Amino acid sequence: MRDGTAAEIVDLALQPKPELVIHAGNLPATTEALRDLLASSGKFFDRGLPVRIIRSADGGAPSAMPLTKHNVVIEAHRLCRPIKVRFDGERVPLTLPDRVSQMYLDMSGEWELPPLAGVTTAPLLSADGGVRSVDGYDPATALWCSSIPTLKLPLRPSRTDAEAALRVLRQAFRTFPFGDAPRCWDNSLELEVIDITKPPGRDESAFLVGLPTAVCRPSLWLAPGMLITAPAVSGAGTGKGLLVRAICAVAFGIRPRAFTTGGERKELDKRLAAELIEAQPALFLDNANGVALRSDTLASVLTERPARVRLLGQTRMVPLNSAAFVAVTGNGLTVTEDLARRFIPCELDARCEDPEVRPFPSGFLEQIERGHLTPGCGADDLAVGSPERDRTDTR
Repeated sequence: MRDGTAAEIVDLALQPKPELVIHAGNLPATTEALRDLLASSGKFFDRGLPVRIIRSADGGAPSAMPLTKHNVVIEAHRLCRPIKVRFDGERVPLTLPDRVSQMYLDMSGEWELPPLAGVTTAPLLSADGGVRSVDGYDPATALWCSSIPTLKLPLRPSRTDAEAALRVLRQAFRTFPFGDAPRCWDNSLELEVIDITKPPGRDESAFLVGLPTAVCRPSLWLAPGMLITAPAVSGAGTGKGLLVRAICAVAFGIRPRAFTTGGERKELDKRLAAELIEAQPALFLDNANGVALRSDTLASVLTERPARVRLLGQTRMVPLNSAAFVAVTGNGLTVTEDLARRFIPCELDARCEDPEVRPFPSGFLEQIERGHLTPGCGADDLAVGSPERDRTDTR
């Protein structure tokens, strides 16, 4: 929903709000009237619980914020005038009772709100092969679409077009140490890079599958996650986090918000549920070091839709549709059998004791974000980055 002009906002503020009569002897009826009012506003969505879309303070993708008891009171007063009617017929304004707002939140499955599968900043793919740019809520996919770019694509892409695109990707990301990839010395960069004159190996191929998976993820009903690992002892500084951020920059135009496991399985599931509720385009679990990753919540989200997720501080489970691209990184990281088939595995190995001391020019991620991942760019523009430009980018 776009912001209106100042005049439109003033006009809206001056318009009389509908009344919401608080029936002290029949609060369920009041709650149903409130439910109808919130549902007709077009501002709220069902994500296993009522949510509204909020803008990011840092300019990233919008997110879904769950309504609390107090949020319901605030939103009710924005949309209507809660009143009580006295015996003499006088209509007295009052604050919406907390009991009514709590009863509304407890109306699970009866909110009559449109479902929200996620937030996307990527164009949507149609079943006929077309590409759509949408602004706001898209009923066909149940996605909230924000800042969707307009793409210029050939009407019938050829094999030559595909091979050219592959060369661009491999050239741009050749400074990342994909584990089994053949390598060569680059005199212009004065460092070892992937030899892109040879076919990609398993790990580079995994990346080349993972990136378009992220691009297409909002349009896919289900999709595997991306698992990026490095050796337990010499894995710090190989570029795992930077690779995830670069993938998300290409796919969504954002830097994903990283979170960690929290030390124990129950804490991880709580953090996963909280992140999933917010419906961001990407879910980035970082620094899962030296563990055998196991999470029933993560396994369910990757293979079921809707998945059943337990909310923080509650005993009930809620159905949750997720269209988020899932990425997990870690040194010496393994996954249990139930997660192994749900991820695209990619290993980075710099083949040295201290990967973080390798000399790289700065600015890789900034180049990607400025749209320099195009066939028209020179090699210097495409491969100036460092898998360890900034410690916060890689760990």
